[in-house]
Amino acid sequence: QAPSVNDGVFVAMPQRQIIAWGSTYNGIQDPLLIRWCDIENYNLWVFTFGKSAGSYRLPKGSRIVGCLQAAQQALIWTDLAVWAMQFIGGDSVYGFNEIGTGCGLISRKAACSMNNVVYWMSQSQFYQFSGSGVSVIYCPIWDVIFQDLDTSNLNKIRVAPNSRFGEVTWYYPTQSSGGEVNAYVKYNVYLQVWDFGTLARSAWIDQ
Repeated sequence: QAPSVNDGVFVAMPQRQIIAWGSTYNGIQDPLLIRWCDIENYNLWVFTFGKSAGSYRLPKGSRIVGCLQAAQQALIWTDLAVWAMQFIGGDSVYGFNEIGTGCGLISRKAACSMNNVVYWMSQSQFYQFSGSGVSVIYCPIWDVIFQDLDTSNLNKIRVAPNSRFGEVTWYYPTQSSGGEVNAYVKYNVYLQVWDFGTLARSAWIDQ
């Protein structure tokens, strides 16, 4: 019963359900549709009484850009906003709440979680989500990044959390890079300072 077309998937914890986003019921993709399987049963995807499979369509935005399982809940970014997805049980299974507007995700691999705080790059700012909610991260080198960003290759942006040193880096392509990643901007979450430079990276795994 699993949907045949999806933009992406992740595993919700601790329920251990596959969550599919940008999904479908009929083979025609809906960029705002989220579907999930039954708890610990990836063969059941259609709502059945007493089971936990289901779906939800976000009412705002044009598409889901990315999703992330954070410490206490899942976060879902559209091109316009960020939503919290929390397990509530019952027939609804999950509750969805818009927790930030005007702070959509710039590309699907531009968000990460480190030390229970989520950091992401939006279309024109950097943001974080913690116990106090969504907030802008002040960036004094804003023009270095966003005025030179290659907007035709945003899908190549990669976030790189370095938990040992409390650093979050975004690798991105500039307008003169020929479409490939060649630059970075880095934020130290302990010192709240930024730096930038040239370095090509297309993937990252935190230790």
